Amino acid sequence: MSDWAYHKLENLSPEQLSIMQKEEFGGMMEAAYNLYAITGNANDKKLAECFYHHSILDPLAQKEDKLAGNHANTQIPKIIGEARGYELTGNERERNIAEFFWQTVIDHQPM
Repeated sequence: MSDWAYHKLENLSPEQLSIMQKEEFGGMMEAAYNLYAITGNANDKKLAECFYHHSILDPLAQKEDKLAGNHANTQIPKIIGEARGYELTGNERERNIAEFFWQTVIDHQPM
């Protein structure tokens, strides 16, 4: 099933992926990374990476808080996906995104 999903997404342009990411896609990144942890299938990792939401995650990677106006319940799964990606790959960018998000929410976001 994950190979099917990956092959559906792999040929989409960045613009097409961006349009897809305007809809709530929940924990798809984390789910694909979890599959990758079980299977070791490189396509599962690539599938997770298809759900990298540039407009939300790139500012966090640059340590910019652009979270205002975004619903927490749609953003938190993206951050969990980044954290899971870091656990599996050691990619420091993913770690930095998750840590900056956490610190920003704890220190600056209204409760």
